[in-house]
Amino acid sequence: MSIIVTDAGFGEDTLSGRLRLLDLEALRAADRCDLPGEFALSLANNANADEIAPFFAWIRLIVIDFPSFADGRGFSLAKRLREAGYRGAMYPWQSGSDGREETQVLHLNPKSGRWLPDNTHLQRHVNAAIAYNVWRHYEATGDAEFLSVYGAEMLVEIARFWASIASFNAERGRYEIRGVMGPDEFHDRYPWAEKPGLDNNAYTNVMAVWVLLRALDARMLLDS
Repeated sequence: MSIIVTDAGFGEDTLSGRLRLLDLEALRAADRCDLPGEFALSLANNANADEIAPFFAWIRLIVIDFPSFADGRGFSLAKRLREAGYRGAMYPWQSGSDGREETQVLHLNPKSGRWLPDNTHLQRHVNAAIAYNVWRHYEATGDAEFLSVYGAEMLVEIARFWASIASFNAERGRYEIRGVMGPDEFHDRYPWAEKPGLDNNAYTNVMAVWVLLRALDARMLLDS
């Protein structure tokens, strides 16, 4: 079956029959002048959302192939297509072969047969874990070349991500990180909230600060 992504989220297919349907290869090969005024794009469920970002303004409809009811990747791609980006480097919770996020957004409960939201992609603390490994590698090996060629850039870009996801709460006079999921996967949202995610998860906040400090340390080491 196909999942139709509209401005309202998931919608019934009321347009694809009236629009010219292009696949990704045709979109890559086409000159802008050759594209129809309004068209639909057909995507496989493992397509790279970043690749079609430059064409978003021209695409009226995106049709995602969803061949297996037990395969949540089609829902995951739909979410990525509509997700606002952050600055810096945001590493995926579950990585595809090219580094894209592969965490499904729906989970099929094998006992009940019900589809349930899978919010584990909100475990942004994976970025802190990567930064931690980079810094511990440098501390253990003293490999300044690794730090200057690879490590420092990773630390700085992850720090930029944390700086962009944080928002300033003027009333409290502090920065906050909202809408994330900590290592405790049994708690991923508030009972009264419409959207998933927790605010100011202790582990996430502490590790975000740690990454920012290590990025400064790496900068000072390279400057010296």
